[in-house]
Amino acid sequence: FHTHACAGTGANCQTPETYAKLFSKASNHVWVSPADSTSASHTWTAPAANQLSGKTVFSVGCTSTGDPAGICAVDVTVSSSVKTVASGVLLAM
Repeated sequence: FHTHACAGTGANCQTPETYAKLFSKASNHVWVSPADSTSASHTWTAPAANQLSGKTVFSVGCTSTGDPAGICAVDVTVSSSVKTVASGVLLAM
């Protein structure tokens, strides 16, 4: 599984590859926001908690600069009940 993703939670992010390539090994994934995973630049908004209930959530948190050198890891979390979700980079299986 790819561990590099974009910088800037809830902001316009730049990635070294498109999200489709970064998350190519996440089978049957559904892009929550934005719907277009082919761009390397996105503005992300977290979905409602009920949209993530019982899902495998990939949450990306990085630097605020957007500098490619500042890219960081993807935190993979499995949760049966998501009560609160902060704005950020999210996608759900």
